[in-house]
Amino acid sequence: MDTPPGTIRSIIRAILHDGLPALEDRRRHSSAFLPPEEKSVKINIGMEEQSVIIDFGAAGQLKIPRRNTLQMRVILLTMLNNNLINTRDISDILGFSTVHALKLTPTQEASQLKNSVIAYGAEMSRERYI
Repeated sequence: MDTPPGTIRSIIRAILHDGLPALEDRRRHSSAFLPPEEKSVKINIGMEEQSVIIDFGAAGQLKIPRRNTLQMRVILLTMLNNNLINTRDISDILGFSTVHALKLTPTQEASQLKNSVIAYGAEMSRERYI
């Protein structure tokens, strides 16, 4: 092998610093050693007369009936807590202020949802007997 010792040291240093991608031509856009970059999905939320539509782009869309407020709250607050939507979107749809939407923590949300489920159940049982 006629490779100078300085070149071998440089190769080893590059591999230790950058891993196997250090052996590739860095002018190329993609790497054979690294997994492909995930494309972020832009989630759009819109309202129709009868439903709230959550559009996931190519993955499809989710329609939630506006009269089913419990389901709408659960889904939208879960998406907010996972940073999939912003507080402005949720405040517009649910009628919260952005400050109130920011204050919702998972524990507060759980207690509020529990109260909502109880209230929803009571409302449904009243409707059944009317």
